[in-house]
Amino acid sequence: MDLPRLLSQLLNLLLSLCISLLARLQSLVTSFFPPSPGSSYGPVSTSPPQDSSSLPAAHDLRSVPLSFPSLPPLSASSLVAEGGFSFVYRVSHASGEYALKQIILQSPEIERDAERERTLHESYCAGHPNLLPLVSSISRHPSPSGLPYALLLFPFHPRSLASLLCAAPSAAGVQPLPPTSPASVSRYARGVLSALLHLHSHSLAHLDLKAHNVLVSASDVPVLMDLGSCRPNGPSNAGLPTSRASLLSAWTRASSESSATHRAPELWQDSYLSGSPLDLRLCDVFSFGALLYALHFGASPFESTLVPGGVRYADTSNSSVLSTTYRRGPGFGGEVGERWRAYVEGGWEEVANGCMEGDRERRWTGERAWEALGGGDPEGAV
Repeated sequence: MDLPRLLSQLLNLLLSLCISLLARLQSLVTSFFPPSPGSSYGPVSTSPPQDSSSLPAAHDLRSVPLSFPSLPPLSASSLVAEGGFSFVYRVSHASGEYALKQIILQSPEIERDAERERTLHESYCAGHPNLLPLVSSISRHPSPSGLPYALLLFPFHPRSLASLLCAAPSAAGVQPLPPTSPASVSRYARGVLSALLHLHSHSLAHLDLKAHNVLVSASDVPVLMDLGSCRPNGPSNAGLPTSRASLLSAWTRASSESSATHRAPELWQDSYLSGSPLDLRLCDVFSFGALLYALHFGASPFESTLVPGGVRYADTSNSSVLSTTYRRGPGFGGEVGERWRAYVEGGWEEVANGCMEGDRERRWTGERAWEALGGGDPEGAV
């Protein structure tokens, strides 16, 4: 008996079971707690200031003078979002408004992640109109009575795309359709896809594309943010995950960093068993297809069902995403029926379905989707 091989197989089986349980737990949580209108967990949020009971006094930056290189002293006026080890403040100044992200450096791993996020925003977002640039940063700020923290300063944008798409549900639990027009859908879709293609051109994949991670500027320009899940991806098959161990690592990371409602089938543990390379750019394309659907109907097709009057949230399961089964056309009229006809006749369904193709060999590339949306120079989109 080959004992090392047997132990390796048992370890892989245990890892597979753990990842499956995590994915199912995440789906269960999503089904009980669907996204709330306007909520955001990225660097900027438009939700009202939250209770700061979880914010240690030693790390509370409100009304504390802050000094950044080449900027006048700033002061955080309100806490607008928090999650994990991060807190986001709104900063107002005569020179403009900013979003200040504070990351408590509780471990070397968090410090490495904070530095990676800073580097990505600084190196790849500057100059692109649809990516959130970094205004300034402090990699390690000492705290006299607490842990050190990193500070990332971004432009402040008043809304997220989720806040525009998600309205309060009715008493029957039906969320009305979003007030998007063909022109606004085209502008948002082209802007987001332009940002993705820019990252892809630098061999990077975002891996958590969703409406909550897209800000909307005062001039109605979509701005992709939150590069915390961003990972390198080779321009060819070289260096992409191929072994069982590397695939398990990618699945584990995806279960905690990528939203189940927009996650590509190959990032679900019990789907992708091939030894061929895993192209993370195609995972972004799948997520873009789900976002394109949401621009028309208010939610990803894998978290909602079309009903008379709008959409109703449903459980996001790995089986629904793996089979890419969702209602492709309502059997009723009214506003939803009219919206669906416009979705089909305008060519949006073809693009979305091409991007959400479960077979990655047949899935559209980002470049093909861009041409279908009008083409042109993706670097110049707004």
